[in-house]
Amino acid sequence: MPALLLGVLVLVLLLWALHAFVKADPHVAARDMLIEVPRVDAAEPMLVPGNPVKLSGAPEGPVAPLPGLGEHTEAVLRESLALDDREIEALRREGVIGP
Repeated sequence: MPALLLGVLVLVLLLWALHAFVKADPHVAARDMLIEVPRVDAAEPMLVPGNPVKLSGAPEGPVAPLPGLGEHTEAVLRESLALDDREIEALRREGVIGP
């Protein structure tokens, strides 16, 4: 078990170092390869990879914040599975979906 824990710790440290290296790379900044997307659940924006294919006049990244967890659950259940209010409420009561 200690070897596994040490391996996970090393992996986390490597990913953290890689993240800092990529964020500081001038080529990444010049090519807009990290896009800031506003978040509704945090003050700081989330960095997402930019599109490697650059087209003039095309937007670089998402134009709206990403949806929150469960934000579209009801719409998906209604439209894709044809569930009604009673069935959705039963799923909510049973803890299958959030409030």
